[in-house]
Amino acid sequence: MEEKGTARQLPRRNSAYAKQEYWEERFAAEKHYEWLESPESLLPLLLPLLRPSMLVLTVGCGNSELSDALVASGMPFVFNLDFSRTVLQAKRRHERECIRKYLSSPSPPSSSSSPSPRAVSPPSSPRSPSPRSPSSSPRSPSSPRSPSSPRSPPLPPVMEYLCADMTRLEFLRANAFDVVIDKAAMDALMTEEGSVWEPRISVRQAADGYLAGVGRCLKPGGLFIQITFQQPHFRRRYLLNRFSLDLNEDAECEDGRPAPGEWISAKAKNFPLKNLPAKWQFSESYGWAFFHTDIEKNTPGCFSNFFFLAEKTL
Repeated sequence: MEEKGTARQLPRRNSAYAKQEYWEERFAAEKHYEWLESPESLLPLLLPLLRPSMLVLTVGCGNSELSDALVASGMPFVFNLDFSRTVLQAKRRHERECIRKYLSSPSPPSSSSSPSPRAVSPPSSPRSPSPRSPSSSPRSPSSPRSPSSPRSPPLPPVMEYLCADMTRLEFLRANAFDVVIDKAAMDALMTEEGSVWEPRISVRQAADGYLAGVGRCLKPGGLFIQITFQQPHFRRRYLLNRFSLDLNEDAECEDGRPAPGEWISAKAKNFPLKNLPAKWQFSESYGWAFFHTDIEKNTPGCFSNFFFLAEKTL
């Protein structure tokens, strides 16, 4: 992974980006950093795919402001997952400060430009019921946090925070989320990949654990969105979980079902993205069909990042 335009102390080896210790130390000193793309550049791609009633999980949220931008754009049910307690505590403090300023404002910002979260019923908890993981519903974005008053301004949406390893998502309830967003989170795993042509078995296993967890916690028809710098012909092997497949050839299908790796028609899809490809690729391992598109760069000479969109079909 590459960072530009920053004076921070970079790790000696890229493999540090996959280590929890590195991120705890970094987040203790760093307040904000955006990997790959800013929220402003991604919202035009994300918002057409989202509805206010959707439950959204951002994996490896870090200190990005993408979740804040989603909430500000009318998405009240956003869960942030990271394995760094340091960054989650910092995000909670930031959120409390924003609410304090909101409540002390003589004229709270108007919400007429975005869907009102108060009109949306809060979803059930995405956690699997267990003694250590209560099954109570997450906080409603309109739950009172201060003494009630006829003149009290409505509270802004309140996000949820989950401290967990992204490769071990078994604690999440099956079919819990409508959307899972990964902005450079899986890219951190790739820093221990070794050869991009022959990735290490440990990296394949970690990626498989992560992607299987995402597939399990997504609802049928749910969306998995990845923003990545990894070249599509390398990333597709992980999303298919097929490293021996020649991705330049379509897999054969004898019984009419999409075969693993086969390019399938998606003409019936109606996603409002520019340059929508006519065909998607199907993954039997994770039960989703996916495609990718380049994220256009306004700066000449810059390498493109890639936007992968997968829909859970099984």
